[in-house]
Amino acid sequence: MTTPRATATGLYCELYWGENLSETWSFGPAQPRVLAAPDEAAPLPLYGFALPEEPYLLAEFSPADGAYRVYPAPGMRVERRAGAKQPFTPAQTLPGERPSVLLGAGEVLRLSAGELSLHVHPSVVSKRVQGLRAKDAVMVAAGILAFIGLPVAFLAYGPDPARQVEMTERALAAKREKDAAKREALGVATPAREMTQEELEAEEDGGTTVLLPNRITVE
Repeated sequence: MTTPRATATGLYCELYWGENLSETWSFGPAQPRVLAAPDEAAPLPLYGFALPEEPYLLAEFSPADGAYRVYPAPGMRVERRAGAKQPFTPAQTLPGERPSVLLGAGEVLRLSAGELSLHVHPSVVSKRVQGLRAKDAVMVAAGILAFIGLPVAFLAYGPDPARQVEMTERALAAKREKDAAKREALGVATPAREMTQEELEAEEDGGTTVLLPNRITVE
């Protein structure tokens, strides 16, 4: 099985002053041509770079190559890096009406002029993401219907509130009858009541009265 070739879907640019990152720009598939200028007159403002014309076509997407062609301006130092941990090495421009460099997947192109440098990265995808298959779509639809349908079914076919109240009242009545039967078996069918103040005062406080002699001899 042939591995699909990575296709660039955009361009990402970083402007450095020495080692310090100054600005970044991102260009998506809707912008196959990246135009630059030394000011805000173009989508890519390259402050400090000498450009032969304004706007200057810095890069454009090549459908035949599935990658971007970068056109360095005269006087720019062109270097290429094949990976994040690889050093920059001089890059050879391709001959043609305008010298260009084909930017491959995973590569970084550095265009420098003095302390200024522009790092150009491609954004790529290795293969097209397949859409949902019919089976997957059916499963997703079934899951959505189940998620929505369960609460609706509960509300439509769940217990009737009036029926629930009736069942609760029956349960409470049965409990009251059961408690009454227990009290009758214990001989306390009549619920206990609190004693009145007169009944409390009539009660003797000390229990049985015990008479002691006035004199007790201990030997």
